Amino acid sequence: MATPRRTAAALTAAALTLILAACSSSPGNPADAPGADETSLGRGGVPQASSPAPPPSDGAGETDLPSHTVRVGGVESVVVVGPVRRTGGELADLTVTVHVVGESGVHAADLAGWLEDGELVDTENGRVHRVARDGDGVCVCSRAEEVYLLQGDVLVLSATFAAPPEGMDAIDVRLVLGGTFPGVPVV
Repeated sequence: MATPRRTAAALTAAALTLILAACSSSPGNPADAPGADETSLGRGGVPQASSPAPPPSDGAGETDLPSHTVRVGGVESVVVVGPVRRTGGELADLTVTVHVVGESGVHAADLAGWLEDGELVDTENGRVHRVARDGDGVCVCSRAEEVYLLQGDVLVLSATFAAPPEGMDAIDVRLVLGGTFPGVPVV
């Protein structure tokens, strides 16, 4: 028999899946939009986040991906980044998985909003690939409704970028929430 909390968590997961699926398809070609470009890497080092922690194991192979423990609204979460998947041509999609591990909850929108300033940092070629934007200047990335996530809930997000150069098998990802995640696989 399902408990009310498990039922609510399953409904929340289903709703988030539908929301994210709807947001992943946008009209127009994001490669033509402002922001689906790359720029020269600025001076100075790339900031690193502290407190890396392994994500909870769910059997999905996430333990091989870079992760950091972060606090959002006072709630501890583990952010797992990757992989960056080439979608053909000039675009790539980044997957970010957030595991809520703190005892209190957090709004999904507070976790999704920080993707808008995400960057793929190509230190090998001295380039930064910024998140793609549609014709209206809106980030081509996941949006989350005001769903309240509780301990044990998982939120999967994505963002579209200009693709890294062919032959590159890993790239650093810089996110407002969590800092820099080094060596994210490019597949």
